[in-house]
Amino acid sequence: MASALSMNKAQCKRLLQAGGVPVLPWATVNREDWRRDPVAARDAVLANTGTDQFPLFVKPCNLGSSIGIASATDAAGLDAALEQVFRFDEVALIEPQVVAITEINVSVMRGAEIHPSVVERPLSKSGVLTYQDKYGSSGKGKKGQQRTGSIADAERRIDPKDVPETIKTQAQSMAVRAFQLIDCAGVARIDFIFDQAQNVLFLNEINPIPGSMSYYLWENSVPPLTYTALLSDIIDSALTRKAIKDASQRDSGLRVLFP
Repeated sequence: MASALSMNKAQCKRLLQAGGVPVLPWATVNREDWRRDPVAARDAVLANTGTDQFPLFVKPCNLGSSIGIASATDAAGLDAALEQVFRFDEVALIEPQVVAITEINVSVMRGAEIHPSVVERPLSKSGVLTYQDKYGSSGKGKKGQQRTGSIADAERRIDPKDVPETIKTQAQSMAVRAFQLIDCAGVARIDFIFDQAQNVLFLNEINPIPGSMSYYLWENSVPPLTYTALLSDIIDSALTRKAIKDASQRDSGLRVLFP
């Protein structure tokens, strides 16, 4: 259930908002409604509080890895962005584009207790993380090590000094709250948007099965956790959940006879 909820950005936002976690305002457009009456669909977006001013960000409601995302600075751009998104998904999610943006991420793990990792700031070439930023880091990395093109090889700053300590602490607290609300298991990565102009933090997305299990965050946490130890903890947690589930009674003891 946690993975299904997290993959549907609109439903996830509704649940998080109901649980008191700040998220950006949003609107959705269904591909069928867009094909039927694009002007009415666009006008509904621009009449919605929070998506009534440009620039806007448009993304597939059920995809990740920055696939299909587009920015719109006017009505024509919004139309083009929606057309692009509908190549990938039947529902488009529209949000206000935060101009003075800093993206930060936190991993959360459920073991004996739920606890957050150190904070990271992923780096991008354009100010907004793209698929290329996340997965295009193949070739030689630091110290001549081979880079595999996984998200673990993406450029980042661990415990970034240019992010206020209060914001990093808030992100960790919000990440744990979101993890609980969605009822995640094992390890997840929670992505945030920090609006520097407003000094406000918004939860952007939950990644219930993060790339490389976000080991690069845990090996830099206090105390540090190696990749092997992280995997062992995830497996132990899964076995514990399975034992609890198996111990639960699954029938009422009633026997119903059918003719």
